[in-house]
Amino acid sequence: MKSKANSYLDYLDKEMTIMGLLSTFCVAVVALVIDRVGSADLSKNTLFAHLWGDQGKYVLLGSLCMAIASVAFYLQRSALAWFYGQISLSIESPAINGTDTEAWYKDADSWSTWVPYQSAFAALTVGCAFYSYALMTASSVTIPAWLLWAPIAVGIPIHVVRMFIFRHYKYEEDPIGQFLRMLRPRSRQRGNGAA
Repeated sequence: MKSKANSYLDYLDKEMTIMGLLSTFCVAVVALVIDRVGSADLSKNTLFAHLWGDQGKYVLLGSLCMAIASVAFYLQRSALAWFYGQISLSIESPAINGTDTEAWYKDADSWSTWVPYQSAFAALTVGCAFYSYALMTASSVTIPAWLLWAPIAVGIPIHVVRMFIFRHYKYEEDPIGQFLRMLRPRSRQRGNGAA
């Protein structure tokens, strides 16, 4: 039990380190972009001046998404640290904690535990899309705005539904498949089972 626990705790420790690095990366990107683009001299004909003058709203939206990603990565790190502590406590003092270590492993590895991580990557992707759109249009590349907004408008509801499914079917091997099976009409499910 000790070696399994130590291996899993090492894994959680590494994941916490990665989440901390990702959170810091997102903050650094926001700081760098706002510093460089926000301090651009608008009277000069530079890329940063065009970004801030012509595409400032997309730069700010990208920065907001990156900041949200940073917070979500931090929340994931915090959740993993909490599980790390609970697993350690359940190993060292099982009578105090009142929950067995296997239950903590199951919860730490459940789909719902990793919702902040997936949300962080979704926000990071949207932030990069805003930055890319601003950069390309400031560089005189003509891109219709709907090519940016359509995937975001479709992607956000899909992401929200996925996160709901992951929270509801957190212990399932295939949570989306389980959700889709639940959507089938009952009579059809019975008919398939009888055949």
